[in-house]
Amino acid sequence: MIRFSLALFAMLICTQATADGALSVQGAWTRATPPGANNSASYLVLRNSSAVDRSLVAVLTAAASEVQLHRVIEEDGLMKMRPVAAIPVPAGGEAVLSTGGYHLMMLGVAQPLREGESIELELRFANGEKLQLTSPVQKTAGAALMDHSKMDHSKLGHDK
Repeated sequence: MIRFSLALFAMLICTQATADGALSVQGAWTRATPPGANNSASYLVLRNSSAVDRSLVAVLTAAASEVQLHRVIEEDGLMKMRPVAAIPVPAGGEAVLSTGGYHLMMLGVAQPLREGESIELELRFANGEKLQLTSPVQKTAGAALMDHSKMDHSKLGHDK
């Protein structure tokens, strides 16, 4: 019961919106790092209630030296992770950042991310909007599907 209450509380504090209320974030969470790992990933749902398309173009956090926008794609029958320049958030729609799709790749994690902790993220959009949010750190079986800690991210180029 306590675990359920903590999860519900984490979901409630993760719902953030921009000043005009057009952009909101729900269900944010960041993957806990296994021992010795210095990379992680964050996931969330971005909702855009405006009549104008938005694009997420950058993310800042003190928890990592760099955050890249990534997408998992199928290429030659293999699933590959690639950086992208932006994540589209359609007017009246949403962008789902989840394992196996778009996500926020955190490189050079400053210290281990432990379940029950949280990190601060600042989302930056192409139109200059910024959105601050708190993302709880969690372990989940779904996160094991894409173990980012063993991937070499140093040779990935950004999509044009």
